[in-house]
Amino acid sequence: MADDLKGLNVISFTTGHPCSDGRIYYKEAKTLAKFGASVTVLAPNIAKIPEQPQGENVTFKLFDIKKGLKNRFIHGHKIYRSLLNTDGDLIHCHEPDGLFWALLIKRKRPNLKIIFDSHEMWGADLAKRLPPMLWNSSQKGYELFESNMIRECDGAFGASLAISNYLSHHLPHNNLATIFNVPTKAAFPELEPAKLQEPIILLHEGSLSFNRGLKNMAMAVNELKNDYNIKLKIVGDVFGEEKAWLEKYIKNHKLENIIQRTGWLPYEKVGPEIASGHIGLNCHEYNPLNAIAAPNKCFNYMYYGLAQVAPDFPKSHYAILAKEGALESFKADNYKSMLEAIKKYLNNYSLLEKARQTALKLSKEKYRWEHMEKPLLDVYRHALR
Repeated sequence: MADDLKGLNVISFTTGHPCSDGRIYYKEAKTLAKFGASVTVLAPNIAKIPEQPQGENVTFKLFDIKKGLKNRFIHGHKIYRSLLNTDGDLIHCHEPDGLFWALLIKRKRPNLKIIFDSHEMWGADLAKRLPPMLWNSSQKGYELFESNMIRECDGAFGASLAISNYLSHHLPHNNLATIFNVPTKAAFPELEPAKLQEPIILLHEGSLSFNRGLKNMAMAVNELKNDYNIKLKIVGDVFGEEKAWLEKYIKNHKLENIIQRTGWLPYEKVGPEIASGHIGLNCHEYNPLNAIAAPNKCFNYMYYGLAQVAPDFPKSHYAILAKEGALESFKADNYKSMLEAIKKYLNNYSLLEKARQTALKLSKEKYRWEHMEKPLLDVYRHALR
């Protein structure tokens, strides 16, 4: 039924993401509203409210705190009051601290439903900030705390198979689904893949930092530029120390016509830029969070028919895409292996085109938002019984 959530008031509650976040607004909120729910996106005032089509049953309510985890703890009372003063039958929480505040309110309102949407493996996100010798113990310690909150939820979503597997051990009724961060037509227009012609565009989407492979990417195009007609396109930007390093490296190696940056773009303008690429780059360094990754960029690349290279993290979605034929793996944290993976495509256009066609086919068959709507709604329906 297209209106079977009619009468349901949903609070899509985020303490750290902007109100215009792709998953929160463009995907989940729009789907819930389409099926009859009234959705309030309750978010920090760190971004502009996105433009909306007339009559859309999604409203925005912002609370004033500055960006950053520290501010979320310092001003937790302000966040709690904002949530307490927002009417809703169900709170859809996007971060663990938000889940904590929602469960406090549930103690006052026993009929309130709570769904936890785990965008990340939060224990791994904590662990990666610490020295490697503390990764395992810190992640386990955090998850012991978080698991108690998960047990009180009426449903949950994981953004990767590894996250969903973790959630399944703690949610008693197993009302959960894996909701990949796949693209949606609401923000990403369907465009023809770029023609396979030179220059071959190596492309990275998003903020590009050292631990996401900035140095290796720049070094690779510098090493390949004399033998191949290539460019590196950064759909997004680099900031701070990384920006200073990259600009110096470009100048020193005369890469002004090889490395291009679009600058930070509105979400709905990202897709057409990705569509100009041929090979999508995923060059993360190893850490506990990257090891289980299923980042939105890998699905966005497939949407526009890009082949990919990525590290061989066995528990990540990269491993699945490699088996499906859409991706070439390389040894993690190994520059030469990464370079060889790129050259494998550059030396064999037939292989490159086959991977691109496979990526496009997989995207159409299972890695687009229309394939996520059913499991999203199924969890909601089960929670409301």
